Amino acid sequence: MSQHLLLTQDGPVATLTLNRPEALNAITVAMWTALAEITAQLATDPTVRVVLVRGAGDRAFSAGADIHEFPTQRNTPEQAARYDDLIRRALCGIQALPQPVIAVIHGLAVGGGLELAAACDVRIASQQAAFGLPIGRLGVMLGLEEARLLLELIGPAALKDLVYRGELITAEEARRLGLVTHVVPPAELESTVRMYVQRLLAQAPHVIAGLKRLLRLVANGASTEDPAYWALLVETYGSADYHEGVQAFIEKRAPAFRGQ
Repeated sequence: MSQHLLLTQDGPVATLTLNRPEALNAITVAMWTALAEITAQLATDPTVRVVLVRGAGDRAFSAGADIHEFPTQRNTPEQAARYDDLIRRALCGIQALPQPVIAVIHGLAVGGGLELAAACDVRIASQQAAFGLPIGRLGVMLGLEEARLLLELIGPAALKDLVYRGELITAEEARRLGLVTHVVPPAELESTVRMYVQRLLAQAPHVIAGLKRLLRLVANGASTEDPAYWALLVETYGSADYHEGVQAFIEKRAPAFRGQ
């Protein structure tokens, strides 16, 4: 694990922290690589039910990829292809997690930082957060995976406008576009995240994980004849938690889900 990418766990909640506050949490090659490795580890950890992604310090979630590495790491088309594949693996690792992933955003979420946040399931931002894709100033092109993620969130017109303008936008504008899920006052960011996590932990784990699988099936054009869809039905309605949820509703009590 990179010293600039920290993994901590508090009960069922794991936190991935981009830990370069002095560089506005700019993401290095080592950090992109570690993201893919750590998410693969988290995906098979039954003790983790929620994953938070955040930046260290109070100035940035992440100001994007570390541009100081570009002259040696992204300086030719061949190098750019390898670099883009590192980003793709990291972003796909985030998306493939069976646990819900929440980006906790304060300060800047720009370039690769915005793309990382877009790979998360939910984005909770402070009103003081700022977002942007100023790639036109650098001559950098979006990778295919980053473009796909942003298109799914805001559509082609808004994505073009974001790049054409090259400006930072506010958290409220980002929310209107669909880049951000929730915007709260800075003093309420941590309490809002805690409350959101508590609500998640009250849900049946198989429903949360199953929803992510279901949405991937829908995106891939699956039908009701797809074996993966049938497997999802079997796991859902054959689970002890399904029967507990129904019985708890009938008995007018809170369900006691066990992840089974």
